[in-house]
Amino acid sequence: MSESGEEKPESDTTEEKKGNAPTHAVEDYTPDTYTYSKPFVKRILAIMVQDPTLLASHRRILRAEYFEDVHQRVLANLILSHFDEHSSTPDWGVLDNYVKSHIAENPNYGGSAILEKLARNIFELAVLGQVGHIKAEIVIFGRHQALKRMYIEGYARLGQPDAFDTALEHVLQAVAVGQDADKCGTVVFTPDAIKARSIWRKNFKVRRVPTGLAELDERLDGGGGGGEVLMLVAPTNSGKSTLAVNIAVGAVEARRKALYYTFEQSANKIGTKMDCKVTGKNTSWLRAHNFEDVSAVPAMARFIQNYEHNMVVEWFEPDTHTINDIRMNLSVWKSKGFIPDVIIIDSPDYMVPAVPIRDEWQALGNIYNAIFTLASELDIPIWVTSDTKQSAYGKAQTSVKDIGNSYKKARKVDVIIAVGATEQEHAAGFIRLYLAKVRDGGSKGHPILVNMNWATSSWTTAVTPEEMLDRVKEFKEAQDKLDGLNHADEAIIGAGWKSPTEEAEEDAKKAKAAAKAAKRLEKQAAKPPNKEEEVGTN
Repeated sequence: MSESGEEKPESDTTEEKKGNAPTHAVEDYTPDTYTYSKPFVKRILAIMVQDPTLLASHRRILRAEYFEDVHQRVLANLILSHFDEHSSTPDWGVLDNYVKSHIAENPNYGGSAILEKLARNIFELAVLGQVGHIKAEIVIFGRHQALKRMYIEGYARLGQPDAFDTALEHVLQAVAVGQDADKCGTVVFTPDAIKARSIWRKNFKVRRVPTGLAELDERLDGGGGGGEVLMLVAPTNSGKSTLAVNIAVGAVEARRKALYYTFEQSANKIGTKMDCKVTGKNTSWLRAHNFEDVSAVPAMARFIQNYEHNMVVEWFEPDTHTINDIRMNLSVWKSKGFIPDVIIIDSPDYMVPAVPIRDEWQALGNIYNAIFTLASELDIPIWVTSDTKQSAYGKAQTSVKDIGNSYKKARKVDVIIAVGATEQEHAAGFIRLYLAKVRDGGSKGHPILVNMNWATSSWTTAVTPEEMLDRVKEFKEAQDKLDGLNHADEAIIGAGWKSPTEEAEEDAKKAKAAAKAAKRLEKQAAKPPNKEEEVGTN
């Protein structure tokens, strides 16, 4: 392609015939300047016959219908058909026979000389030295052509009942083009492979993001690892979002960036939980104070000074959004310079699959598979929350068996932390965090007993079983005492007991009635006697 953007004519230059490097500079073939000219696509065909390894890894991308020029499309089809049948690329003699057979079988084919010339040129072009540069462009080429075909086919289906669903399916297929390129496996037991793994083990370090709870971080070897999906599973209304908020704030306090997606509570409610966590105050205290001057609240001022712009909360309407909406939102924040180190999704149970699936069990599996893929691509931990079955409510310890809706989601996550507590323990401010599933099948260990302050949406250091039992016992005694007072009050009220206020009201009523009676007597005494009474007296 020339600097003006026009295609250079396709010709057999002396340099190409000799097998020298093409005259086009490699920099011409970048995503910004490349418009898939015939010379470049011809180099793709050359790579297809000269590099069988690349053709094997990119076979799903290099489809004959993606080549728009009719002669290139015919040649691509001949090469790919041979590869699919023989698992190898055709040499010049084999391809030349294919070309001649095609021309003989299609007497009306108008371009025999061009096709023969093209077949000869792709063997003469020296492209193996450019594979590293053009390789990425092949993926872009395949994706671009897939999207273009999707647009054309979608336009042709306008007005048909399944037009939207078909178009959506084609878009997803087109976007996925090239995601599995180069996944051809590795020969494991060779000296070079063993040496490479040894070097990898010495240098490989998982990026971990701490949760802020020391004992949990210790169990997780420092926190959530890059590419992992970690699930908090608990009964409805038992504190999953509060735990997720603590994990997000814990990451920010470790100087990481956290992006919190909420599908249940509004962004303001989640933000208020975070305010409670940061200030150590409850919502009543927050309502009573003016936050227009943040400096008046020292804890909040210190947090902002140290961690400003490190937390984002996004609310999505439940049962409406897919993983693609999250991907799009991530792109928006990335364009603004915000790249998260950890993502919290609260909760994927309220998402919908990218492709419509009627079966709820399969749909949830699809959603969690997409989240797992996203975590792997971004190489960051993604925390998710999920409900247990109703039967798990009030259980001291929950497990994988208690996961609700679809067991498929348990298969796709790396870590499952099951939250359990009896009703009294929960009311007293205690929960158990049981590692129901740990990465690499490691030891699950005993449950972590955590002290929760529900009023301030905060967890504190883990406690011992003795401390928890003592606190729960104290709470139970106080609750029993309160219940006893309530029962006593009910008994007294049932026997006719009246409060001081009620007694005062009754006394006032009696006094008022007595005053009225006295007044009537006074009026009667002041009345003059009538005439009949006077005659009787005389």
